[in-house]
Amino acid sequence: MMAEFEEKFPDKGFLIVIDEMLAYLKGRSAADKLNQDLAVLQALGQACDKSKFKFIFGVQEMIYHSPEFQFAADMLQKVNDRYKDIMITKEDVAYIVKNRLLRKDEHQKQKIKSHLDPFLSLFTDMHGRTQDYVELYPVHPTYFENFEKIRIGKSQREILKTLSNQFAEILEQEVPKDNPGLLTYDRYWEDIQRSQDLMAIPDIRRVKEITDTIQDKIDSYFTGVRASKKPVAKRIVNACAIRILQHELQKQNGTNTEHLVDDLCLTDKLATDRDFLIDIIDSAAQQIITATSGQYFDKNAENAEYHLRIEGGINFDQKIKDYAATMADSQKDEYFFKFLEVNLPLDHDTYRTGFRIWVHSIDWKSHKTYRDGYIFFGNPNEKSTTHPRQHFYMYFMPIFDDSKKSRNHEEDEIYFVFDGLSKEFKEAVTLYGAALALEVRADSSQKPIYRQKIDELNKKARTLFDQEYVQITQVDYQGKELPLSGYPLPGAGSTKEQIFSTVASIVFENWFSDERPNYPKFTQLNSPIAKDNFDRLVKQALIKVANPEQANRDGEGILTGLGCWVPGMLDYSHSPYAKSLLKMLSDKGEGKVLNRDEIIEYVDKSDNLWLTKDFQIEAELEFVVMATLAALGEIEITLNSGKSINSTNLNELKDIQKQDFHSFTHIKPPKGLNLAALKTMFIGMLGRDLSNQLKDPSTYTHLVSAANDWAKRTVTLLSKIQGGYIFKGIEIVSTEQASKFRQHFTAFSGFCDKLANYTSEAKIKNFAFSVDDLNRILPAKAEVEQLEKQLAELHLLNEDISYLQQCKQYITDNAFKEEVSDAINQLAQVLGKNDEAELEKYKKQLHQLKDRYADWYLDLYLKHRISEKDHTQKIALLDSDAKAICDILKDADFLSSGQYMQWLNKFNKLQPADSKVNKNLILTAPYQDFNPADFEGAEVLSVKQLKSDLEELLEQWTDTLKDTLDDPMVKKKMNLLDDATQKLLSDFKSGTNELAKDNALRIRNAIMDLHKGLEKVELSIENMKSTFNKPLTPDEAIEAFKAYIDQIAKGKERDKIRIILKYYE
Repeated sequence: MMAEFEEKFPDKGFLIVIDEMLAYLKGRSAADKLNQDLAVLQALGQACDKSKFKFIFGVQEMIYHSPEFQFAADMLQKVNDRYKDIMITKEDVAYIVKNRLLRKDEHQKQKIKSHLDPFLSLFTDMHGRTQDYVELYPVHPTYFENFEKIRIGKSQREILKTLSNQFAEILEQEVPKDNPGLLTYDRYWEDIQRSQDLMAIPDIRRVKEITDTIQDKIDSYFTGVRASKKPVAKRIVNACAIRILQHELQKQNGTNTEHLVDDLCLTDKLATDRDFLIDIIDSAAQQIITATSGQYFDKNAENAEYHLRIEGGINFDQKIKDYAATMADSQKDEYFFKFLEVNLPLDHDTYRTGFRIWVHSIDWKSHKTYRDGYIFFGNPNEKSTTHPRQHFYMYFMPIFDDSKKSRNHEEDEIYFVFDGLSKEFKEAVTLYGAALALEVRADSSQKPIYRQKIDELNKKARTLFDQEYVQITQVDYQGKELPLSGYPLPGAGSTKEQIFSTVASIVFENWFSDERPNYPKFTQLNSPIAKDNFDRLVKQALIKVANPEQANRDGEGILTGLGCWVPGMLDYSHSPYAKSLLKMLSDKGEGKVLNRDEIIEYVDKSDNLWLTKDFQIEAELEFVVMATLAALGEIEITLNSGKSINSTNLNELKDIQKQDFHSFTHIKPPKGLNLAALKTMFIGMLGRDLSNQLKDPSTYTHLVSAANDWAKRTVTLLSKIQGGYIFKGIEIVSTEQASKFRQHFTAFSGFCDKLANYTSEAKIKNFAFSVDDLNRILPAKAEVEQLEKQLAELHLLNEDISYLQQCKQYITDNAFKEEVSDAINQLAQVLGKNDEAELEKYKKQLHQLKDRYADWYLDLYLKHRISEKDHTQKIALLDSDAKAICDILKDADFLSSGQYMQWLNKFNKLQPADSKVNKNLILTAPYQDFNPADFEGAEVLSVKQLKSDLEELLEQWTDTLKDTLDDPMVKKKMNLLDDATQKLLSDFKSGTNELAKDNALRIRNAIMDLHKGLEKVELSIENMKSTFNKPLTPDEAIEAFKAYIDQIAKGKERDKIRIILKYYE
């Protein structure tokens, strides 16, 4: 066959294409027939290898994977070896939909993007691939992904058919404003249920049975305040139906809340941000579980996916009520306390197993730190069993058992009394306790149901408690009761534990101060000391001691509270704790040491808590004080390991372990010379202390190199800022600032020149600068660094500033232009702050302004440029008969051509939009052959309106031509025309012959010939304004107009004058 084919078509190939091959083979799935057919396919495949014969067949799934053919696996493998698979993927389908069914121009894309913009903050996926959403609108991109994953009953052709049907359903609907209005994959479940063929598949039929049951449960459960969530609940179920069909049913495939929000684009009028929206949708999904008691719809605890339950009843509610009726008051109180534990919440372990006592801490607000204490549920008589004794005790009293409500009223105790809680709450919390009790003894199949009931009852009790507790709770302190609502409470979003702790903090404020009158106040900290940040803050304080020149706000805050820091340096002159230590050391006598046990002591039965003997502050804080004294050369600290810490090895502080705070052996006065000045110089110039390495030659190499480098940098910078520094018209350094810098920099560069002479240990012994001298000179180094950094940042900001300065000449929105100018003018101020965060914020502001300008420019560009479609209509209008006729008539001296000239001007302004112009292009250059200033205040023109205006003008001119033929002077001359011209004018006037492109010139010329001898006089709009420049009565107006006509007709033959209103071009 191929030999004959190639003889006739030597330069051609022979291709056979067969569709629906799988359906054919399934019809012949008997072993003998199938093997015969597969052998033919194998032979055809072999024939394709060495000839121009090629064979393509289309199937809905891979033949080699079809379960009906697995008995012929060997033969299938031979066929597979001869063919190459070409898959139609979801991307191919999406491409077809995007570029065939849903192709859009730039105007349409802009409108869709504007519609989707308000929803970007709600949907992460939409925000991440906005362009895909715009291109595929109104189809959600994940529609194709989820469709492709369905195991059974679908084909790639099916999705195109389904989408076409869904397009038809929404075609006449308005685009919603409260929702993106996207077609999402959950809608496909509705199509599946309408298909009898698909309903014949057992898995699909089973899923429909489950969803029908769930939908009935939703209808009965989602009523009242929940009714608004019913549509969302049903869509969630539909989505889960699609998801479960993507795997075997027993795998219970589902989807999580975030995917539900993103893939279904679910919205809610209450949701103002994504997290709130996720919470609302998650609540709706949880309510479906509640509605079905978890028997048909559930959540997978491992992956947080909601899914349908294909397997799918005990009256658990009644069992809970029955058990609750048997509970004693003491048992009820235990479960009330369990409720409080869960809902305050207290999420850490109890102080001791079997006791409802928790170690707890609350704020000591005036000192910006915390105090340790205990929370008790119930009996205050157990206070003596808790060790160590702490600063406070918070008691939450029982509500059922009156025999357990005694109180002691000591100054470190506060009681929260809930006797006023409603009967309804007490019943709810009792049922909650009963459900907890039953869940413990339930078998594994019933435990999930009880857990659901526990959650429901806890939610009900919590709702009631939330409504009541602020008003009914009494706060008892030393026998005086006040309502909880009478205290200033923390704002919305606070937990109940935070509310009760805040009240306790307020009540105990005076007690804490009386108990520890000399405790340090850490008011300079950004955030208060808390139990979970205490160790970190102590570590930061030690780092600050070792590196006082490094920015460390937390370290400064701790040191300031301890009186060991003044702005810019370590200083213990205001520290009672440091002075006490030095006094004790001095009292010991010269050459003596001060032992650890003379400084701190262990708190009995505590968890390794050590306090100072003098002021009762924590050993960790005392160690910070000792480290400060060591850094200042006042003491040495000897650790348990034998290692000493003094001013020469402060870097060792970074390796201090928690046990070192209380296990050091002693402190003692320092030995050796006072190296304060050299230490200050080395740290100032090199950023590290080399005063303990004076015998190392490399010390002087580093010092001289740094001195020469800083001298050169300072002189170079000084030359740049002489007389000030101007950048693109913006003053960065003023004349006054330059003068101040010159003084500082001159002194600093001179110091560096002298410093370069200290090249050996012998020379540096004669170091001539005191600490005070260095404190006066060295700050100039930081000024040099800051100014260098500012000039470097100017270079980085140059592109953005230049772009925005160009933008200003095109911006017509004065407020926007002023905002851009203000931002540019902030440059010097931002650089002057020397704040990285402020600079990044400023860069972001410039980028946002560029982005806004690009959006603003593109919006005006598209508004005043026409689309490709409109441009086609413009060309058609340019070639229209109406335009051609007007071009002929405009030269008639008895017609006012100004109106037509205005129309032409508008027409010529209609320019087509360049398809290359988009936001990204505008961000590269602010001008794209379009100046918004040229269109300021101009009306937005359209081809449709101009076409209407032209037709109206032509009609007006036609009427004028006909009216002219009624002029007596014209009629007298009619017989001077030849018969054909007279007939043409007569037929035109009577309407028998319409004005057209082929007769317009003859009619115009004929009427112009008849008009000869008549004089056209034009009425000027300006002269009309002058004539009627004041209020006139009707009679006065008539006289004024008559006088104006007499004036312009003066000296002319009145019966030959023809007056026409002049239009300005």
